[in-house]
Amino acid sequence: MPTDTCHSPNCSNPRRYKYWCQSCYNQERVRSGARKKWLKETGKGQEYLSRTDPIREKKGRRKRKLEVIEAYGGECACCGETNPVLLTIDHIHNNGKEHRKEMSGGDQLYIWLKKEGFPTAEYQLLCYSCNIGKHRNGGVCPHLDDGEKWLSAA
Repeated sequence: MPTDTCHSPNCSNPRRYKYWCQSCYNQERVRSGARKKWLKETGKGQEYLSRTDPIREKKGRRKRKLEVIEAYGGECACCGETNPVLLTIDHIHNNGKEHRKEMSGGDQLYIWLKKEGFPTAEYQLLCYSCNIGKHRNGGVCPHLDDGEKWLSAA
């Protein structure tokens, strides 16, 4: 939990969320909801509403993910899975936890990978099964060692 103070004027509470303390965050949610409702009811600000449309944002994230999948070959590096719904980026050196701390969440990794030119020395495309299997099997996908590492730990 951050130790900085709330960004709202005249508030010195420690912040809990990105910018606000709990009470200021709740007030901002109410103000934001009321503002969107007013814009929708009056027909004003259609451009604002379309910019913040969750469906539009989801399509943008999907487009970025598909771009990353294509850049990394379009299939799981271990088992060959090609369904984009099942594919994810894997940190080859198992340092994903440290890297995620630097990111703010969402699809920031996809944006960062594109900005860095899709580095292949540290990242690969794996399906979720291989990615989780690699995590649980000490850094080696169970497809590659038939789960021997996992079985020997039992």
